[in-house]
Amino acid sequence: MLVRTCTALHAVHVQVMGERLIELIVSVLLMLTLGALFAVAGFMSLSAVMMA
Repeated sequence: MLVRTCTALHAVHVQVMGERLIELIVSVLLMLTLGALFAVAGFMSLSAVMMA
């Protein structure tokens, strides 16, 4: 009984950790994508200013 409860809790814990990990990876990827977009936009505007 106790072992079964522990196993169930462990499974839930692993599942929750996996979901947290996925959320973390997704948020990091979003941040990197936004950062890259801002960098490109900044570089474009900077080069446009240099050209002018």
